[in-house]
Amino acid sequence: MQIERIQIENFRNLHEVKLDLPARVNLFLGDNGSGKTSLLEAVHLALTSRSQRRATQDIMLRKGAEYFRVGIDVAFGATRARAEYGFVPGRTRTLKVNNEPVRSQATLLEEFAVVSFAPEDLQLVFGSPSARRSAMDFVLCTASPSYLAALTHYERAVMQKNKLLKDLQRSGPGVGGPQLLGFNTQLIEKGVQLIKTRRAYTLQTADDLRAIYARLSDHGETVAMRYEPSIASANDSELEDAFQQALTANEEKERILAMSLVGPHRDDWEIFLAGRPARQYASQGQARSLAVAIKLAGFRYLERIRSDAPVLLFDEIFGELDPGRGHRLLELVGDFAQALITSVQPATAEQLGKDADCFVIKNGAVTRR
Repeated sequence: MQIERIQIENFRNLHEVKLDLPARVNLFLGDNGSGKTSLLEAVHLALTSRSQRRATQDIMLRKGAEYFRVGIDVAFGATRARAEYGFVPGRTRTLKVNNEPVRSQATLLEEFAVVSFAPEDLQLVFGSPSARRSAMDFVLCTASPSYLAALTHYERAVMQKNKLLKDLQRSGPGVGGPQLLGFNTQLIEKGVQLIKTRRAYTLQTADDLRAIYARLSDHGETVAMRYEPSIASANDSELEDAFQQALTANEEKERILAMSLVGPHRDDWEIFLAGRPARQYASQGQARSLAVAIKLAGFRYLERIRSDAPVLLFDEIFGELDPGRGHRLLELVGDFAQALITSVQPATAEQLGKDADCFVIKNGAVTRR
């Protein structure tokens, strides 16, 4: 997959951008606040329907503008596709693929694959379990429409069950049994599918994670990631029974707290650096290297599953990296098909040399260097 052309109008501080991109590393240089992150956000939004910064549409609208529009032309070998995202305040957003309206994110994720990194992704190492679940789920949803469907169904069932539990607090004990049973049946059916897929993903990306981090650290540290599902089960064949037993054991507690306490929405991943929990012992530079390695391991996974390389969107990946790690990261990124990278460091262009096209962003305008 290759982004051939980017068109942006009135997105944050970007007034009008038209860019043709080659199928290699594209470096965007500029000061903080110049619009580098906004450009990557616009690309991510058009190809996935969501901002990796979790921003609302009103915030992404350029001050004083009446609309914003993003168009991305993509090539898959000899095949071409175009993604468009438009927004006018007071109206429903418009999503299109090849000029046909798109109703859901699922259609976009089937068509396009994006792997992004931003400074906020340090939460993969230091943050809450929800940050790790969100990152892993996004890769798996991009890899598999059936996973996305199961996750959507599961999350809806959790919300409905939580609402019922709150209602039952007011109704008193002895009611709601059949309804809870119905929701629990849905949680088991879809939850088992999620757990099996997450477990397989963790195993299938383990070698890539180790190899990528070894290159970044110059083989100085070992890394591992362990999946920790909330359902204790030695193997997949026992999952359904283990899930049912956990729901039964927590039934009274869930009624008291009015909250679903069992299932994949409580899962986590523990990341280890040199055998120790990274969230406790990793430096900022090590954590950034870990987060990048996790993202690139996801890239390799998607590349295998989809038989096509995703596009990389890497925002400020060099911050807090020592010169050695930064240099090795530049060498590594060159192995991963097309990449859009931002940096505030002009020296990055010299390091990449002829291996990258360089653009400068200043006051919301983009020019080729």
